[in-house]
Amino acid sequence: MKRFLLSRTTILALFALILGVIVLSYFVPQHMGVPPLALRTWRESHGPLLAAVDFLGLHHMFTTPWFATLLAFFLASLSLSTYQQYLLAKERTFRVGSLPDEGWIPLPGTAVESTAVLRRFGYLPLADQGEVSRHVKHPWGYWGNFLLHVGIVLVVASSLVILVTQHRGLLNLERGETVYPGSPWALEENGLFAGKFVLPAAVRLESHDPVFWDNGEVKLIESTVAFQYPGRPEERATLGINQPAWLGGIKIYQSHRFGSDFYAEFTGSDGRKVVLILPLQIPPRLDQAGYGDFQFNEMPFQIKAKYYADAARRDMTSGNPLLVLRLYDRTELLGELPLRLGESGVLGSYRVQLLKAVPWNGLIFVSMSGMPGVFLGFFVIVSGCFLNYFAVPREAWLRKGSQAAVFWRAARFHEFYRDEHDELVAALGAVHEPPESRRV
Repeated sequence: MKRFLLSRTTILALFALILGVIVLSYFVPQHMGVPPLALRTWRESHGPLLAAVDFLGLHHMFTTPWFATLLAFFLASLSLSTYQQYLLAKERTFRVGSLPDEGWIPLPGTAVESTAVLRRFGYLPLADQGEVSRHVKHPWGYWGNFLLHVGIVLVVASSLVILVTQHRGLLNLERGETVYPGSPWALEENGLFAGKFVLPAAVRLESHDPVFWDNGEVKLIESTVAFQYPGRPEERATLGINQPAWLGGIKIYQSHRFGSDFYAEFTGSDGRKVVLILPLQIPPRLDQAGYGDFQFNEMPFQIKAKYYADAARRDMTSGNPLLVLRLYDRTELLGELPLRLGESGVLGSYRVQLLKAVPWNGLIFVSMSGMPGVFLGFFVIVSGCFLNYFAVPREAWLRKGSQAAVFWRAARFHEFYRDEHDELVAALGAVHEPPESRRV
């Protein structure tokens, strides 16, 4: 098993699979990241794939057991590889290693004098086996690859912790609405080992102020929310697209989902009245509609609705929306009815009156452990890269005895440090052989 996990083929295959999953997540919409209409449209256009998509959980692939298993195997492989890198770095740092057969430069001075010169140039004595001692400048450069592996292990391990413990929840709140701990989420996504996601305090949406471009596309969204902790004064926070807030250990983000709840009163042929709420997302532009499909227990028919933010197509915040309702019995269209606020009309066997439209706003709540480990891992990775490229070890073997001699080489970028070699040799007072008769 150890040999399998340390195999280069295994490591590359696992890395390719994880990278493939990340790329796939850009093509298969994740239900916490796209509006319901976009998700429904994608599913309708990929009907033959839906069985496999739902079986594999591709709409929430980062919280699936198979992805956690894949990440765990990758972590085990990286951990073993990191240990091997530790042993290799330790050996390179503290052992004399294999002695070169050629390239030794005779020294006129003694080994003690030569050691003093090497120290002056920053070469540290790290290993001595009697006849030969090994001196290294920047020996910490041997640990660059080890740090790279440690950093990757930290990132993967922290990602695995996030994957199995995270909570994500979406709430769609009307202006002035309060939700309390334990209330159901509009959408929820939990890690494999995470329990139920419960808010630590009540949350109320105080205000919601979207700003639009001239063509009706969203320019900016800001919301004000209030937090009500038991026995504590109420707290408020302002949210924006890149301006989250904290609720205890939970981070709150402003969602791109917002729109209006349409309250419509349906009166049946028997005189029975029922008020249905139709939540619809804001249209993407002035000349486009927001859509929604609804099936209520109060009636046997399906309602398909769309609305325009402004009946006159002039202003996204006019307060004069146009709602269009269609009533279906399976695939049969029973009726269609356009409504403005306060208007009523006949839809199939129902008389419908549009009572009011109340703005709602989506808030995303995220609780996860492991993000500090991810950032620490990236810092360690950068540190490893720095050591690899800016702290290259330069090695000098000093042979003692009646005729002292030195052998020098750079662990990497040999020609780049050629001048340092020449300066060191000159300082040692070495006897140069003709360049064609020796190799360094």
